[in-house]
Amino acid sequence: MQVRNNRVYILDYKPDAAKNSKAAGQLYHYALALSFRAKIPMDNIRCAWFDEGDYFEYAPSQINVKLKIKP
Repeated sequence: MQVRNNRVYILDYKPDAAKNSKAAGQLYHYALALSFRAKIPMDNIRCAWFDEGDYFEYAPSQINVKLKIKP
């Protein structure tokens, strides 16, 4: 984690970052937990994963998530 420009960045090194299809979802869950436990607004959190050649970043507050609740 890193704090810069009044935002919390959750950073995750992933080998072959460009091919990792699960990184965004994993980081979203980290952001959700951090927001809930530390009372940090999702608007103030950014998620990113990277390797030696690539860097991908997004704002988890802009993700539209629908929960599936099984009875």
